[in-house]
Amino acid sequence: MWRRERAFTLIELLIVIAIILILIAIALPNFLEAQIRAKVANVSAELKTIETAVTSYRLERGFDPADGTTLGGAGYVAGSEGNPFVWSQLTTPVQYLTSIPIDEFLPADYAVDGGGNGSGVRDPNNNVYRYYAAGWRCQAAGFSLIEPRRLECRVNPAIRGQIYSHPFDPDKGFLGSWIALSAGPDQSHGYGEWELRVTAQSNGYPRTYSPTNGTRSYGDIVQTGGG
Repeated sequence: MWRRERAFTLIELLIVIAIILILIAIALPNFLEAQIRAKVANVSAELKTIETAVTSYRLERGFDPADGTTLGGAGYVAGSEGNPFVWSQLTTPVQYLTSIPIDEFLPADYAVDGGGNGSGVRDPNNNVYRYYAAGWRCQAAGFSLIEPRRLECRVNPAIRGQIYSHPFDPDKGFLGSWIALSAGPDQSHGYGEWELRVTAQSNGYPRTYSPTNGTRSYGDIVQTGGG
């Protein structure tokens, strides 16, 4: 006996599609959140690797790698604020790092200028973590460099060892001798380098990333070191 097979009706197909879309709407945000959390963990681990590399560099040479404030922009769009030239100190001639570290949170088509102002086209080769050390500390403390390669600050001997709101002794005014940072999930630098300054710890301005404020919240992921 011939029996006609029953097909799905249009209403049934629409219901199935609607259910699938609802499931996607529920699952996709969780998937994207998991991706961001994985990136944050990866960045944190890489910054720890950078800490080890900078420490090894310092132990062998007696000083930290120079930052872009001292080395200059080397022709890169974002200038001295961050470029591969800075990190090449840790990859050659001695490989403290096997390759120049890339910040996966920093989009290749966006940049700020050397002073942190405005937007512009980013050199794709400039997608690196930012690094600030003695040169930046001198300027942030209101001093200038005496001899760039030795990375010494021009400090009045009468105030050495004391802390002033401005200017203050750069040997005492910072929590460490260097800081490296990622743009974080918001993919924009939030001046996290200022977390290296002692007075920045009490002003309440959220420059650093915290997942408790939301997975995509504002702030840079930072790693400090030295002393």
